[in-house]
Amino acid sequence: MKNMRDLPEKGVYAGYWISPAGKIFGVEEDHFRFIWSHPLLFGLNKEIMQELYNKFYNEQDTIKQIIDDLLEYGWVKCLKKQKYWYVYLNILNRKTADRVWEWAYHSLNGDLANEAPYQLVKIYELYRHHTRKVTFADILTGDFVYNKTRLSAKIQKFIEQHLDYFLEEYLELEEFIHESHRY
Repeated sequence: MKNMRDLPEKGVYAGYWISPAGKIFGVEEDHFRFIWSHPLLFGLNKEIMQELYNKFYNEQDTIKQIIDDLLEYGWVKCLKKQKYWYVYLNILNRKTADRVWEWAYHSLNGDLANEAPYQLVKIYELYRHHTRKVTFADILTGDFVYNKTRLSAKIQKFIEQHLDYFLEEYLELEEFIHESHRY
């Protein structure tokens, strides 16, 4: 499993980019500004982005095209909007499912330790124009994949060995907190 070595410790981020290789990058403000500040990381340069702008003559369409192209190339975009996390990817296959699982696992054990495992996450697949609502707990247990998509054997084995215990402990703690607020 990857670690989040590309992130400063305990950062507060507006979102994340996950590379096709599985590296996770914290986005402090805006996903496109992060691309603009680090174009080589994404295999781009400012001239290519300017050419796209010249094609569309519209900043919003240019940004959408660049982000859609990155998603098609295998990047995953994670963004917190109000009360939900949104995960944008091209298609949910084994590789992207593993990346999303790694992000959720490392995030809940790091920067997002204060987030509830039962918080809603919306996963949007660009290719299928499909949104699926799950929770962090669904992601951690592998219950967010569907059809023929499966997590890798390595992650599946980790889930079987460790995560049931974590979720049971969290559920008991959440019930205890809920009960203590009644009195």
